[in-house]
Amino acid sequence: MKRITIVNGIQEDVTGFEKSLDRMMERLRNRMVFECFRLREMNISYCCGCLGCWVKSPGKCLYKDDMVSILKSVIRSDLVILISPVVMGFVSPLIKKATDRFIPLIHPYITIVRGECHHKKRYGRYPYLGLVLVDKESDSMNDSELITAVYKRAALNLRSRLLFTVCSNGSTEGLEHEIDDF
Repeated sequence: MKRITIVNGIQEDVTGFEKSLDRMMERLRNRMVFECFRLREMNISYCCGCLGCWVKSPGKCLYKDDMVSILKSVIRSDLVILISPVVMGFVSPLIKKATDRFIPLIHPYITIVRGECHHKKRYGRYPYLGLVLVDKESDSMNDSELITAVYKRAALNLRSRLLFTVCSNGSTEGLEHEIDDF
């Protein structure tokens, strides 16, 4: 069975997306294992940029908060789905804070990958990434191209790929289609 980690950065579910997400996970449980993290309910510190996860305690952040369980789930997964509303043209502060804390998953050392400098892998394999942008206003979905470009680069640094970006006004239909194709 494929393992999927869902990192939910919705601060307030004004679209009903989370109820739809719960129903979708229930429908797919016979084929996939889900681990879902609602960031608004978790204690996660901001990255302070100390680089201790690279130097003092390689692979481990100095903060002993809820991010530890997320990182363990991420590295064991086949797919990580980041869910966020569009806030001022970008992902929510909750998703940004969590993805900033992915840094212990790579080494500080640099190597050349396809003619570009990237960090060396810390682990043998990394999960694919998926991005779901949830917003009741379709106008803010114009920002999805920029957000997608940023997360394509983040996936590249994890030696992975951003498989999809789904824009949703509250439905999980597009997400379920992408998961089925995965």
